[in-house]
Amino acid sequence: MALIIGITSISLCLITSAIAGSPGDVLQLDYPNVKIAAQKNGTFLGQSGQNGDIYIQPKRNGSGTVMFDGYDLQEIIDIINNMPPIWRLHGHVGYSGTFEGGSGIAIPLEVLDPESQDVRFELVAGDFPTGLSIVKNPWRIQGIVPDEDAIFTFTIRALDTSDKYADAVFKIETLEVDQCVREMCHNNGQCNNTNTLRGFTCTCPTGYGGPTCDVSCNRTALGVANASVIPDAQLSAYLSRYLSKALDGRLSRTGNHWCGENANSWLQVDLGSQAQIFLIETAGANSTFYVKTYTLSYSTDGTTFDIVNDLNSTSVHTFQGSISAEYQSLPEPIEARFVRIHPKTYKSGYYPCFQVEMYGCCL
Repeated sequence: MALIIGITSISLCLITSAIAGSPGDVLQLDYPNVKIAAQKNGTFLGQSGQNGDIYIQPKRNGSGTVMFDGYDLQEIIDIINNMPPIWRLHGHVGYSGTFEGGSGIAIPLEVLDPESQDVRFELVAGDFPTGLSIVKNPWRIQGIVPDEDAIFTFTIRALDTSDKYADAVFKIETLEVDQCVREMCHNNGQCNNTNTLRGFTCTCPTGYGGPTCDVSCNRTALGVANASVIPDAQLSAYLSRYLSKALDGRLSRTGNHWCGENANSWLQVDLGSQAQIFLIETAGANSTFYVKTYTLSYSTDGTTFDIVNDLNSTSVHTFQGSISAEYQSLPEPIEARFVRIHPKTYKSGYYPCFQVEMYGCCL
């Protein structure tokens, strides 16, 4: 149930005349108004039934107020609702801590908004450490601490949807650390100290990659088969057969395969960035439509292409295709962003059809 107290002029159907209460009465009814007062030193209590609500309606037709110790309660509520966000757990100059270079941190950004509006955060002043950024869900300062001896002071603004805002100052101290003492590089990679990113880089031996040389390049797919890694727009082709699409060249082992018209056709993969490529995998459509042999060309800019040759030779290297999945190692790893697969021989009277995946490490 709900108890509704309307602080306005009202009519009481059961009261035909004014009833004046004495000062000691708990309830006074002075028609046409209702006054509820406790006895001296008593307590005024409004309480609903179980799961009920109590409503105070101070204004109807533009009149009526609720007074609290001489103040209009509605005015107090309006003032509170028009306040900007309030920072939590953060002083005027907030020292967030001292962090070693190369360590990962996540500093929460927390405010209370009187109107419960959505709040966003943005950097408005100061030096923000390289490698850190403001991210949301939840809002926080996150990233890898720069590997240097420094103190960073910066200001972050909290804004609600009404553009009311509150600023808070943050201070972060960072310490330079000899990262290579920790043997950060795997598989005999060479560690190099630096004051950027994680505070070190690794020079990886042949066959390994990744930030710490822990990725085996000849076993790591570069994502041709995955549209979320290499979008459809990064696959293209020349002289496709009939309605064949370049995106059909993804190695899914099911569905359509990309088909070329002849030995002058090619399928191109744009990896999105440079990579070191060690291995290529192809698979034909069926016993009729597949490639027996093919060659590769590659480029870093998409304009000038080089042919993959035999090791220590100027002869073009020939790769073997098959009906089923066929893995072929490159004579030596190549560094490229763009790779073209050129079908050379296929079943006479038919067309070269295949899907492809590449293996290596991003640079």
